[in-house]
Amino acid sequence: MITENNDPDLITNIKLDEESIATNIIEPTEIVPLVVPKLEEVSETNVISQSEKHGLTVEETVIVIEEEKVKGTNTIQSEQPFTLTDSDHKPVHKYYFSLPSVNLKDLNAKLSKFNNLEIDQNDPSIKNWKSTVENSVEFYTVGNMYQDRFNDTSSHFKQGVEDTNQKLNSISSFKFKKMDGEIKGELALLKVSTFLGLGDIINVPLPHSGLWVTLKPPAEKDLIDFYNSLFRDKISLGRTTSGLTLSNFSVYINDRLVDFIIKHIHSVNFSDINKEELKKYILIHDLPILAWGFACTMYPSGFSFQRSCINDLEKCSYVAKADINMTKLLWIDNSSLTASQKLILSEYRPNKLTIENYHKFKAEHSKVVSTYFTTKNGIKFHLRVPTIAEYSSDGLAWINKINSNIEYVVMDESSREAEEKEEMLTQYVKSSLLRQYNHFIDYIELDENTINDRETINSLLEALSADDDVRTDFLYNVNKFINDTTIGIIGIPEYDCPVCKTKQNTEPVNEKLVNVIPMDVINLFFQLITLRIARILEREI
Repeated sequence: MITENNDPDLITNIKLDEESIATNIIEPTEIVPLVVPKLEEVSETNVISQSEKHGLTVEETVIVIEEEKVKGTNTIQSEQPFTLTDSDHKPVHKYYFSLPSVNLKDLNAKLSKFNNLEIDQNDPSIKNWKSTVENSVEFYTVGNMYQDRFNDTSSHFKQGVEDTNQKLNSISSFKFKKMDGEIKGELALLKVSTFLGLGDIINVPLPHSGLWVTLKPPAEKDLIDFYNSLFRDKISLGRTTSGLTLSNFSVYINDRLVDFIIKHIHSVNFSDINKEELKKYILIHDLPILAWGFACTMYPSGFSFQRSCINDLEKCSYVAKADINMTKLLWIDNSSLTASQKLILSEYRPNKLTIENYHKFKAEHSKVVSTYFTTKNGIKFHLRVPTIAEYSSDGLAWINKINSNIEYVVMDESSREAEEKEEMLTQYVKSSLLRQYNHFIDYIELDENTINDRETINSLLEALSADDDVRTDFLYNVNKFINDTTIGIIGIPEYDCPVCKTKQNTEPVNEKLVNVIPMDVINLFFQLITLRIARILEREI
């Protein structure tokens, strides 16, 4: 969570450690502690102050931003609004998540300019603006990951996969068949949950894997058990798994998260892929999409969010509010899919495809096949997009090795022994830094020899972690590979401020670009779970 910023500047520029990208690009930076959030982050006084400043009534300040229709042929097309109208959901007492208004690079440029302005920081609207911007930072992807994908003019991002009839297939609600007579069991529970808006059955495309999964919402008891089990596992590893090493621990989180989601998969569009074996078939790039789809089952009416106008703080400090339509935030680069892949993804009905279709889909990922880079000293690394099973296997092996070097003792965090233990653990992590990426390495070539054995690959990565030049080259190339091979991204579009009528991004990369901001999905997912559990705790007994 964002804490109070005591920096004399309005907001300090965001600085991110490039080496931390290794795990954080696909892993959460933090498990959100179970603290009941304040239900109104913006006080009524602040809202009224903003309203009076802009000549609006209190009711008008809680708005729904309508996304501007894109004219002509665009690199990114937005066919459907990403916010909900009042008719789309039932009113609830709201907690507002602060989401970014512009990409991270543009935000830092704006803040550098704003910090030179003489602004009354005691003004309620300025305080609210500042708080919203600060709290939005945690939902950026680490190192602005994936932003370059949206800036690639050769890409064609749409809100789904386009089939032969130019229809977009994307995350959507499952439609129940009409039937007469009595219903009971799980079907009855799901229909009631959907009817009351407590949960929804969601069809989710996994565009990297060629799969569709149908997800059902978790029972509240199961959600609480899952959430609490994560903390029990963390404690069992010792208190020194906090801080820097938390990102390394997150392989446990992601592994448990996928297991929990799989338990709530109703069906798959492949007849010969069992739900219990899905980790062997889902590629790691689809993990954020899978988690986002699962969040959609728990929030069928979306969630409330707010964004600060970031254009010119001297002229406008408006904070816009809306309820987000979660099913409209998946963006898929259709130019990265072949006609055969699009045809396979157009079949979302359960049990309609076979394993042959899966292998055909995977083989046609042109950006993945025969991808490698060579270091300055002649070591050639062949890359792959791993499955979740491969990611978990390699990641857990690394974590287990690190922790096996340190005695498992739960101790007072303030003790000298705890400090020494944490320092030692940090040293182990840094000494084997490149192993964070071991799951992206297919095999290695050295002279005329190949290295396929996973243990040998891991040992080599540990040795190369000590070479500054190799480490820098390695991190750059693997991150570029991850960025280039990602074709499905969860992101929120930039918008025009409804008060000053100004575009948030006044200098678009090119004339075709409608800018989308990639989001740290796993982090936001766990915050949504925290909010859901907080709602449960608020109930009167």
